[in-house]
Amino acid sequence: MIRLLILLIGFWFSTAALAEPVYVVLFMHNEDGVLADLDQPGTRASYMRHRRELVEFADTLAHHHVPFCWQSDFKFLQAILKYDTPAVMDSTDGKNLARYLAENCGITVEAHSHENYGYNYADVAHLIDSLGVTPTDVVGGHVWDPYLANYADWERFRTPLQGSMYPHAQWDGRLLIGSATPGHSSDPVPSGVWRPLDKYNFWTDDPQGNIICIGQYKNDLEGVEELVQIKQSGAVSDNEILTCAVFSPQSANPDFTQDYVQTTLTPLLNLQDQGKIKLVTFTDVVDIWDSKYNARAHIYNPPPDSVPQEFSVRIPSDAGEIKVSMR
Repeated sequence: MIRLLILLIGFWFSTAALAEPVYVVLFMHNEDGVLADLDQPGTRASYMRHRRELVEFADTLAHHHVPFCWQSDFKFLQAILKYDTPAVMDSTDGKNLARYLAENCGITVEAHSHENYGYNYADVAHLIDSLGVTPTDVVGGHVWDPYLANYADWERFRTPLQGSMYPHAQWDGRLLIGSATPGHSSDPVPSGVWRPLDKYNFWTDDPQGNIICIGQYKNDLEGVEELVQIKQSGAVSDNEILTCAVFSPQSANPDFTQDYVQTTLTPLLNLQDQGKIKLVTFTDVVDIWDSKYNARAHIYNPPPDSVPQEFSVRIPSDAGEIKVSMR
């Protein structure tokens, strides 16, 4: 009887520890400067190096059954359209690179853009669609603070965005990730899911809002391990979702895949095997948040409010005191 009781207690503790994991998204993106202009000598060779490494990387992820989000700016997508000839596509089952990543490796293809050179997010999504892949509704990165340079005006995504270079194109981007600062100099490190109220109240949830934001936390393995410890300590309850996005820049380095497996993928798979985390895509997070957490907003570690506070001072003058409101 005592032995049975001990087994039951042990089972209860083990299942309690596995109740709700930290949800971790692995993702990668390239920038608009990843390649030189497509008519420049050497650009095709540079693209082919990226292509070979991406295929090896994607095949490795597929072998381990790992969900992954690949995000691209416009330049690399145009390179796929230009350079993926039938001869090149022989190595990827007769498919262009974007289709191979999506169809053969199960990788989610998403738009990432700094919206330079006249290309906005709708234009980038259109290029993905032109490659035969349906882009998700993920807005792959933005400057969240309206008081900082290069603020991205995320509220425009509340309605379908029209393309700038391709005016006939429209795209619904409703899922914000990677809330950042210019140059990533002082990025916030929130974890969780919420619906930002408006540009001046980004960290306030609006239950009626049609834009959803996923917190990236620290974007690395160390951040994942921190959140696991926080979860296990009971500081965050099982009815409060915790999220982390682990970022890696796209690379043409021939050692990239091997290094990634050793330094990032293997430790994360070990944590997943222990039930402490679950590897998912950004869109998976929203589905889980809706079905398991009843779309209840939770933000762990939001930054201090960046909106300047209004206050009043009284300035003496010959005509009497003057009250001035300042921000």
